Amino acid sequence: MVLMRVGVSLTFKNNPHTIKKLKCSQKQRTLTCFGADPVGTFVLEIPKACSGSVYDVGGFPFSVAEHKDLFKVPAKNLYVKDVNGNCEVKAYIDSKPLKVHVPFTWVTTNQHTVFTILDGNDVIVDKVSALLFVSVVRGPWVAYTYDIPGVTATVVGDGTDIIHVYDGVSV
Repeated sequence: MVLMRVGVSLTFKNNPHTIKKLKCSQKQRTLTCFGADPVGTFVLEIPKACSGSVYDVGGFPFSVAEHKDLFKVPAKNLYVKDVNGNCEVKAYIDSKPLKVHVPFTWVTTNQHTVFTILDGNDVIVDKVSALLFVSVVRGPWVAYTYDIPGVTATVVGDGTDIIHVYDGVSV
């Protein structure tokens, strides 16, 4: 009996797993990255010295984007909002897609202590203390979540700082 070894060559010409470094530029506290198609996962390594001010990564709240020492979101929009200072950010496009669940989230400062949530003219939450919501703090920003899937709502607080609202979706 003669055994023959058949060589198997694995090539990934159609769908190789790639990671490409992006170039980024900063203007008015928004970092915009470019250099690859926004397909797959947008990955950022932002030094702690300037990542504390970040509230939005590629259209997602920081509370969803943060993964240990990195920020990762589905690649769609290649920007980071509210970068404080001139940072040495390392940005990449990983061709492997990332799935995330974004609960209904709003990001604002701790200036707001009471919130009302409206769905059109319907009051869902009426003047409720910020302490009742699940929250994550990053620098001056607080990301609050509330379980109202599939609803596009408006959040009103008792302060004057801006409130950034992210509708709950799975992407």
